[in-house]
Amino acid sequence: MTKINLNFKKVSLMRGGSFLGWGQSAHRDWKIILSGFILAIIFSLLFSFLVFKQINNAGDSGFLQNETVQNGALDTTLLKKIILYYDDQAKKFEKIKSNKSTLSDPSI
Repeated sequence: MTKINLNFKKVSLMRGGSFLGWGQSAHRDWKIILSGFILAIIFSLLFSFLVFKQINNAGDSGFLQNETVQNGALDTTLLKKIILYYDDQAKKFEKIKSNKSTLSDPSI
């Protein structure tokens, strides 16, 4: 039998008297910041693309469940109330637009 000798290097987070050697070299610090920023952008783009693909293929994967609308499921009375509300809002807006303000400008 042979004896296997494994040597593990001790991991030290304190390098050069500071955490991970931060502040020892400005060039290295900027490389770390820039590479971290680029990695964050790449991961966010990858995640966005994967979510887009899941939503785009919703019928295949079942990511979003398609709900079927039954006949008569649309509440017509509620729809009429909503349409009347927005018609009233449009009339109020036109009334406000047509009335000129009688207030004078204090900066003149």
